[in-house]
Parts: sequence; C-alpha cells; structure tokens
Amino acid sequence: MRKSVKGGKVKRKAIKNSQTEYLKAGVWYNPNTYNTLDGALAYIIALVAFTLLPYILRPIVSAYVKAGGSLSAVLVFDVLASQGLILFIALAFSKIKKVSVLNGGGYTFKIEWVNILMATALILGVYFVFSSLHMEFVSNIGAAIQLFGGSATTGTVLPDEILKNIPILFLYIFVFTPLLPAICEEALFRGVIMRSLEGFGTFVAVIASGAMFSLMHGNYGQMILQFLGGVAMAWVVITTKNFLLGTVMHFVNNLFVSVIAVFYEIMASFFPKFQYIMNSVTIIVGIVLLITSIWYFGKIALKNYKAKLLNETQNEYQTVGKYCLATVSRCEYTSEAKPQYEIQPLAESKDDERLFFYRNRFVPFNKKSNKKLSVILYVIGVVFAVILIFADVFNG
Repeated sequence: MRKSVKGGKVKRKAIKNSQTEYLKAGVWYNPNTYNTLDGALAYIIALVAFTLLPYILRPIVSAYVKAGGSLSAVLVFDVLASQGLILFIALAFSKIKKVSVLNGGGYTFKIEWVNILMATALILGVYFVFSSLHMEFVSNIGAAIQLFGGSATTGTVLPDEILKNIPILFLYIFVFTPLLPAICEEALFRGVIMRSLEGFGTFVAVIASGAMFSLMHGNYGQMILQFLGGVAMAWVVITTKNFLLGTVMHFVNNLFVSVIAVFYEIMASFFPKFQYIMNSVTIIVGIVLLITSIWYFGKIALKNYKAKLLNETQNEYQTVGKYCLATVSRCEYTSEAKPQYEIQPLAESKDDERLFFYRNRFVPFNKKSNKKLSVILYVIGVVFAVILIFADVFNG
C-alpha cells in the first residue's frame, strides 16, 4: 500500500518510523554528481597543497636525517604523505558535495573481465607505441632547458640505500608506485575532476582531464605518456561507466613501467643492443594492442551514442542502481517488498527540486555552477601547473 507525506520540506521526522527504518535498511545508489566548478576548485587546491607540502615536510625530514634516520623511511613517508593528500582532497569533496568517491553519479565499480583485459591492452599499447616519442620529447626539452641554464632532471633517482634494501625496493615497485596512485589519483582525477568536466561534454572531459593529470605530475619528463595515458583512462571510464577499469589501467601502467625499467637495465648489461631490438618489437605489438582495444571500446562508445540519439533510458553501460527519489513537496514511500525507485539516466534526474535518499536522510542534488567562472578557474589551474613545472627546472 502506498502512502504519501506532504509539506514544504521533506524531513526525516515527517516519515513514519516503519518507513524510515525500511529506507535505512536499503542499499541505495547515489545518483548525485559534481558540477563544473567542483573539479576546478579540486585541481587548484591540489596544486596549492603540493606546492606547500615540500616546505612543510622539509624541516621534518632534514631533522630526521641529521639524527641518523633512514632514507628508506623518508621514502615511505614522502609517498604516503603525497598520495594521502590526494586521497584526502578527493574524500573531502565527496563528503561536502555528497557524491560517492568511485561509484554513483552514473558510474559503478565492478569486475568486468573482458573490459579489464581490453583496458590493459589499451594502456600497454599506448606505452609501447608512444614511449619512444616520449623519450625524444624529453630529450629535446631537456636540451632546450639546459641552453637557458635550467636543470634537465626528469625524475626521481633512488639512493643506493634504498636500492640495496630489498623489502623497501619491493614495496616501492609493487605498492608505492603502482597501487597507491591507482587508488588515490583515480579518486581525484577520474572520480572528481573528470566527472566535473563532463558538464562541458565527453570530449572536453577526456582531453582536459588527461592534460591536467599530466601537468599535475609536475615534471616535463612525464608529460607525453601521462597525457596519453590519462586520456585513455578517462575515455575507457566514461565509455564503460566503470571506475575499476581506470584503476586497473593506472596500476598496470605504473607497474609495467617500473618492472620494464629494471628488466631493460639487466638485459642491456648482457646484450648492449637489446634495447634497439625490443623497441622495434614493442612498437609492432603496441600497434596491434591499440587497434584491437580502440576498436573494442569504440564499439561500446558508438552503442552508447546511438542509445542517446534514440533516447533509450537503459542500456548495459548506463546507470543500473536503484535510488529513492522525492520532491520538496511530496515524498512517496511503500512498505511493500519492492521499494518505489527510479532507474533512469542521470541527466534526467538533475532537478534542483528533487531529493535522493543518502546516509539516512533526503538531500538535494548538487546545483549547476557558472560555467564561465569554471573555465576561468580551470585555465588558472593549468597555467599555474605549467609555471610550477618550469619554475622547478630553472630554480632547481
């Protein structure tokens, strides 16, 4: 039997205890998402935080090292602090804006084995095909920077103490480098920034989030591959609506880069021309992987586009979670086995007057933001990131 509650506002106390307990006992999908301003603010906050973090940590680290502290412990502390900061920003926006971190808002986080396999093929294809171009770019930019008196350092060189510390080296290669960024950075860049940029359209969300992901690394030596990898991850996540695929791609890419660097160094010590042979082989393999994976995800993207043109409300890669909706004037509920809910594309649910059940209460959807202001802040963030990169090479 269906009942209703009328009034100026939907309040938890206006719902009878039995229905309140029924709602609280349910597992409800969170259909809320970010507006265009949220991603810009998150990006700028992350940039400012990472600019200030070294100044905060440097005195602590220096005092610890002078007291005889281990460089291995410093490495662990540095990685945990930086990745923890990224995750904290993502969680803070999730909490404030009432948006699920790596779920909800039209997305899910689930195992899809074929998609995982093809996503892995795509990210490895990007690395195999474009790594040579990336290295040439780094070499040319480094030479240009040196001509103007800058430093051509492009990455972190691990000290011998860490290289000889097998447990820490193992953690660095298999946990610190691949796993933590795959969780923390995905929560911010695909979970917040990319979703925010969707307000400008899918194409802008994919390209712009990839560019900001690349610049956030703060190193010109990571710009090309990080940009292409960021674009690939964003495209796959938006196409499949599955955040797990972006996380897997990020993990595979970082792990493979770490492992292949060690492998190349070992093999080059025995076979000096090994790298030249492998470069040719990997480019051919990479082209095959790229063609296969782009064709696969392209078909899914085309299917989604056709469904959108035909105004189909449900397909395999649209929202498939149940959520309880209400309006500010009327809340309907039922005590029957099947709750009243709606399953529909998120675009049809972004009404400021509609509420959804979230953490034991009804809350409104996030309101749309001023897109012009959002664009200005995004541009400021990107310019700031570029300045930080080149300020570092000329002041370092």
